[in-house]
Amino acid sequence: MNEESKHNRVQKHQAFRETLEAMHSYRYTDSWGLNNFINNMKGANMYITGYSDYNPHERNNDIRALAIESLFSSEPKEDLEFIQLKYRSKRTSIVRPTKYEFGINQKYDQYIAKAKVTFKHMDRRIAEFLETHTKDIEKYYTLFRIPKASGGTRKITAPENDLKELQTSLLGSFKSMRILEHDAAFAYVEKRSTVDALTVHQANKSQWFLKLDLTKFFPSFTKEVITETLNRLYPIQFIDDELIEHVVEVGLYEGGLPQGSPLSPLLSNLCMVPFDHKLSKKLWDHNKQHFVYTRYADDIIISSQYDFNFNHIISLVQETLSKSGLPHEINHKKTRYGSRSGSNWNLGLMLNKDNNITLGYKKKQSLKAMLHCFLADTVDQNYWELLETQEFLGKLNYAKQVEPSYWEKRILMSEEKNNITLAKAQEIHYSLN
Repeated sequence: MNEESKHNRVQKHQAFRETLEAMHSYRYTDSWGLNNFINNMKGANMYITGYSDYNPHERNNDIRALAIESLFSSEPKEDLEFIQLKYRSKRTSIVRPTKYEFGINQKYDQYIAKAKVTFKHMDRRIAEFLETHTKDIEKYYTLFRIPKASGGTRKITAPENDLKELQTSLLGSFKSMRILEHDAAFAYVEKRSTVDALTVHQANKSQWFLKLDLTKFFPSFTKEVITETLNRLYPIQFIDDELIEHVVEVGLYEGGLPQGSPLSPLLSNLCMVPFDHKLSKKLWDHNKQHFVYTRYADDIIISSQYDFNFNHIISLVQETLSKSGLPHEINHKKTRYGSRSGSNWNLGLMLNKDNNITLGYKKKQSLKAMLHCFLADTVDQNYWELLETQEFLGKLNYAKQVEPSYWEKRILMSEEKNNITLAKAQEIHYSLN
């Protein structure tokens, strides 16, 4: 992308940002509401404070009009996609509304009205469910345990089919309102992954890393915590409290969010919006030092290019949790601090001393062996079970996401050695199952 294109993109985003700030100055008082309004209407995942590098009175009116038009477009224009890492702008004062903000009030009202209708439909579906089922929702859960990659087991509380169908339907309604998660959240977010979370730190060329874990992440989101937080998010803040409570109650088990429910990931991320926003803002320029913050469910990573007082940052995180109305505590047994020069594992991936994201030597060697065996066994007609095939291909696809060029070469070498392509071997195995 040439410099002129970059400048135009940044300029359009500044116009878009100023438009939102202008609307905020005379229509809304809730900062979390505006934060989510930005996400809802555009999906651009931008922060809520007034950022602008340009004088709005000197701006090309066509650019401003395009930004406003794109705000309510069902298909966001590609050239208005916000790349936060490269184009974060400087903070200035809020701008005032201009005559180019056509139809904004009407669009606001329409969107809020649609959200109210959506919640009423959700409430109706809940009522229909309770007509044919007992009101004791907890009876419709099944408990079991699965092994953790790090050892031990994880308790899963999964809803039975009827309740799962209802919760999935409610999840779809939430998504239809485009209430998106904060920029810093990478778990359970469409088109985001552990690789994306680590890439943010990689792009910053961070050298020092603090890794934190929150205890009892899902169970700590009680009915009170969830309803209080949702009431600060746009457009839920305009919904009757009773309707919100009905939706929340359907997603709870033993007073908290169950790990295994379709609703839990989204509700947990929405409840973390105030915390994510406050901590990101504090760490952007804290004590004249820039930090990068990402969160993958209960796993928090904070990094910087320079060594820092990690105990002070831990205290800041705990303080921000409390001020955000969250009961979560830091699990100090899992706290880690160190440099990229050492064993810098984050979210199951290694960000090494050369600032490259990798699976690590042992995992790569194991997967290379599996790749060779899969192709060789196919040639020898020693076919794998369907579950084995799916598990292997899943690991390989993830590895290709982490280190695409490396695995493209490795797959090609293995294909030439065994005289069969991976695609052909995969086709054979699936045809036999």
